[in-house]
Amino acid sequence: MVQILPKNDVIFQDDISPIHTTRSVQSWLQEHEDALQYLPWPAQTPDLNIVEPLWLGLESTVRIRFPPPSSLKQLEDVFHGE
Repeated sequence: MVQILPKNDVIFQDDISPIHTTRSVQSWLQEHEDALQYLPWPAQTPDLNIVEPLWLGLESTVRIRFPPPSSLKQLEDVFHGE
């Protein structure tokens, strides 16, 4: 990593996902602590998940329907504007 990225030019933003808290990852982070900055972040934060902002729009699109969709085909039609 040090050969590819300049020293102290990397920020690892950890969302405390289980894969980031394994011993092997934690050991690697400790071994390379001088090569990167560590930025802890709350678990499952919508700031890191680009899909999260879409859910509100999708939910409101479905909720204004009456009667609500009762099948996957009807739900698909709602999202396609039919």
